[in-house]
Amino acid sequence: MLLKSNDAKNILIYEFPNGFYLKSKDGVKRFFINGEDIEVEEIFDNEIDEIGFFETHPNNSKLLSATVYGALDDWDMFEFVPVRLVGTNSYYYGGYQGWLTDEGVTSFYANRSCGVTAASNMMQYMSEHVSGKLDLYTQPTMYKYDFSAYQKDVYNYLDPAIWGIPGIDTMISRVKAFAVSEGVDLDEVTSSATWNETNVRNYIASGLNSESPVLLITWDSEISDLENHWVTVTKLYGSYGDTTMVTSNWAEKVEYDFSLWVSAGSMYCGVIYFE
Repeated sequence: MLLKSNDAKNILIYEFPNGFYLKSKDGVKRFFINGEDIEVEEIFDNEIDEIGFFETHPNNSKLLSATVYGALDDWDMFEFVPVRLVGTNSYYYGGYQGWLTDEGVTSFYANRSCGVTAASNMMQYMSEHVSGKLDLYTQPTMYKYDFSAYQKDVYNYLDPAIWGIPGIDTMISRVKAFAVSEGVDLDEVTSSATWNETNVRNYIASGLNSESPVLLITWDSEISDLENHWVTVTKLYGSYGDTTMVTSNWAEKVEYDFSLWVSAGSMYCGVIYFE
């Protein structure tokens, strides 16, 4: 939810489930909700992207009565894979496949590298949050130029074809090959459970709650943003009888109808996480 005053000088944004951001002529403040107590904390300039964060977005979080099924500890904006632009206070929510063109990859193959970005997001996050995975990301910073170089290293192992990275098995084998090259043990977690909303939800929640971002692929999805595409899932929650997934997609935090994704017809869809 985003509210603007008539003079557009004050902007209030609800950030599920923590509280509110308020931008006014006096700066930016964050209000945390914790039971009956409300604390006010000043936001430093380097923690807020005033260009992107205070925009109206069609996928703002649902309010209040939600059950969190699974979430990374650092799932939110400025926490999950916070790629930063040099000389600015702007942060991305994960990587973007188009940056591969800065590393010499043609636009044709960069456009087919969504799986590269999803895997890069996953491994960078695990390097900081899972014991024994530190060497999955060895770039010196999280500035865009270093993360772009990292995506290129991952690209070299994942080697997308003209149809990208076509499925779960290909992703597993090539991600593990990259991890081995960095001296890290990384194993897939699989499930033989029947494909239905409850089982898929439980599987994704298990990955997120063990600090492993979940990679999600769809061919021919009814959700246009997810059609023939990989994304990185960071949180899964339910509200008003629906289930919503928070994803890193095109370097933005975007939410989608998980229930629709699971039940809608598609040629191929799947999820995978690693430990």
